[in-house]
Amino acid sequence: SQYLWSTGDTTQTIEVMETGEYSVQVTNFCGEDSDTIFVDVIVGIELLKKEYTLLVYVRDKYLFVDAPAQKIMRMLVLNLTGQTIYSGKGKGKIYLPGNGLYILKVRTDKQVFTRKVLVNSN
Repeated sequence: SQYLWSTGDTTQTIEVMETGEYSVQVTNFCGEDSDTIFVDVIVGIELLKKEYTLLVYVRDKYLFVDAPAQKIMRMLVLNLTGQTIYSGKGKGKIYLPGNGLYILKVRTDKQVFTRKVLVNSN
């Protein structure tokens, strides 16, 4: 197999020392595939002590998300069947298609959050 990493490396495995998103493209006689992973490198125990907050609220059928003192890197909203409702780098207002329970996953530059969101609007 041939490997091409987002870092430019062409080895089967790489060692990373910085927080970030890394992707690899693999090609062989069966075809081609790719994958992406986010690596959070923690240096020192101080980072674990600081607590960050995620503010989440629903108005009508819109989900509002804010992460004070953080940069939202990635957001994912799923319904209970696992269907992706929203996937992206984050925006403040996301339309939810109907009443029900949703799962919100937010990755910021400081922390990863998972929240349940209940929508019950008339």
